Amino acid sequence: MNRTAAVEAKYPLAIGQNTFANVHFGHGNSAWRYDGQDAAMLGMANYSWQFARARVMAQGTCENASFAGYLAKDPGDGAPQVESNGIVAVTLQKMLLQTDGPRILIFPAFLRGIDVDFNLHVPGWGAAHPPATVRVVAAAGEVSHIGVLPASRRADIVVLAPQ
Repeated sequence: MNRTAAVEAKYPLAIGQNTFANVHFGHGNSAWRYDGQDAAMLGMANYSWQFARARVMAQGTCENASFAGYLAKDPGDGAPQVESNGIVAVTLQKMLLQTDGPRILIFPAFLRGIDVDFNLHVPGWGAAHPPATVRVVAAAGEVSHIGVLPASRRADIVVLAPQ
């Protein structure tokens, strides 16, 4: 049994999801809360998406910004509110791509029907699996492009069905 299979056998995803659902301190979507990232790592696409969307829309707009939520201000941190944008960015990244040992998981917690075009970096996993860059384009529920550099990491790609 390989390392990944051993971990999955010992720690089923359901344990993580149950723990997430029953945290003693509750869930939130303000300041440094990163519940969306946790949900994405647990494969909870809808929760992650709602977290990221609500966070962006609740921020308002910083003066002269073109997009809602972009570097907005809040009473505690002032402007620009960089940490909130970082939390949203990492949540979205974890929804789109995660690694599991050498495997590169595409759409581990992503919703069906949302168009994406992303280019993300992944870490290496020993000499046989160097760090890589992965670009994915999907529209209307269909993946139209998967590019991996270096090409040797293409065998590590696992495309999961959006939820």
